Amino acid sequence: MGEKKGYKTVWVLLVILTGVASSCISQREIVVDLFQPPQIEFPDNIDTITILHRVSANERDYLLNDRTKLGGKMEQGVHILAGERAVFGFLNHLADADRFFLSGNIRWLDTINLPVDTFPPPLSWDVVKKFCNEKASDILVTLETIGYQTDIQYSEYRRRVSENKNKVWSKTLLYNVQYQIMQKADFTMAVRAGWRIYDPAGQRILLEKWTNDSIVYEVDGQTRKIVEKKLPSIESFAERAGYVTGEHFARLVLPSYKTVVRYYFGGGSDEFREATTLVKFRNWEDAVKLWKKLLHEAKPATQAKLWYNLALVAEMKGRPEEALSMLAMAANLHHNPEITHYRDMIINEWKMKREAL
Repeated sequence: MGEKKGYKTVWVLLVILTGVASSCISQREIVVDLFQPPQIEFPDNIDTITILHRVSANERDYLLNDRTKLGGKMEQGVHILAGERAVFGFLNHLADADRFFLSGNIRWLDTINLPVDTFPPPLSWDVVKKFCNEKASDILVTLETIGYQTDIQYSEYRRRVSENKNKVWSKTLLYNVQYQIMQKADFTMAVRAGWRIYDPAGQRILLEKWTNDSIVYEVDGQTRKIVEKKLPSIESFAERAGYVTGEHFARLVLPSYKTVVRYYFGGGSDEFREATTLVKFRNWEDAVKLWKKLLHEAKPATQAKLWYNLALVAEMKGRPEEALSMLAMAANLHHNPEITHYRDMIINEWKMKREAL
């Protein structure tokens, strides 16, 4: 009988503990898509765009004269190739943005002759209207100029190699064959591109912007010669760097989404748990309704967690200012390190984004 009572006591405790655990509010991890609004807002009546790659006379000459040797490879036309890939990077982002319809993609050989790191004079409005009328486009996006610089830094490091049992090993530095000196190269390409957006109807330049991007390629080998053979050609590197700068400009002028890991508070009362279930099915609209309802009934500590969840939804919609305002209300209600951490993270990301403009 005594043993049976003991088992009953254990089961009762388990039931109580399970009930307590289910009623606790705790943070849950979730992957969400954050809306990234463009840095420039276009009028709603602008629906179609044409993109133009403006190739100056001296850039065109690079097709014949720009021959650079690197790692035994000869490349040419790097500026124009980088420009083509920049346009391609922009177009790929345009297809995902679902905001504009592409009506034309043009490469135009201009007659001007300017350094590649200088903005050329704007296109005449007759030329802009000509291209837009031919392609039935509302605006003209132009890659006006693009230039690049390369740099290679060599270094060496000591790498431990697997032991060969057929060799006699020594621990002295002079005869230590357990380590091998490796050669390393860091190949950097920096790309600087100039962009304009023309509005022919209003005869306005909506945006004039430089984008600066760089990519690094690391290779290593036993000798300098092996390392240099592993280096990519300038041509292939220009393709990668150009694509990156095209995507960069697209993110400035087109809406996009960024996938990140975030946290929210779940559990608690029946309605709180119901909202948690809705979040799991990505039904954010109904979850928000429940959280707002609970705000009027909950204690301050719980209200703070509800404001935290509402701030997450605001951030997902691309409204960092609104999210920060909600987190400030949460912090005033209850001191919670998770709330402080989330607020600081949004502030830092917002600051970094503004500095990148």
